Amino acid sequence: MPTTQKHFTFYSHIAGPNGCPAFGQASSGGYLTDVSGAPSKQQAEVKRILGVLESVLEQKEWLVGGKLTVADISFVPWDNALSTILGPSFDFEKEFPAVYRWHNKIRQLPGVQFGIKEQARLLGK
Repeated sequence: MPTTQKHFTFYSHIAGPNGCPAFGQASSGGYLTDVSGAPSKQQAEVKRILGVLESVLEQKEWLVGGKLTVADISFVPWDNALSTILGPSFDFEKEFPAVYRWHNKIRQLPGVQFGIKEQARLLGK
C-alpha cells in the first residue's frame, strides 16, 4: 500500500467515530471533568491527538499527499466542537497554532461553509 494511502487511512480512522471515541465521548457532556475537576481521560486523548496533528501540520500544509483530501475535511466537525469538548478556557490558536491555521483554511472552503451552515440549520441553531 502506498505511503499516502496508509496516511489517508490513518487520519480518516482517527477522525471517524470508531477511530476516536474520545472526541465523541468528551463532547457528549458528563465526561468533561472527573470529580476532582481534572480534565477527563477523553479530554487528554483529544489533546494528545491535537498534538500529533500539530507535529504533522508544522511540517506540511495538508495531512496526506501534499493536497487537501477528505482526511483533512473529516476533522472539521470535531474541531468545530473543541470549545465544548475542552471547555471555554481552551485557547485553540495558542495551544495548537498549526492545527488552528489548517482548520481555519479548511473552514473557508465553500463546500465546508455550506456544510457548517446546513448543520446549524438542521440543529435549529
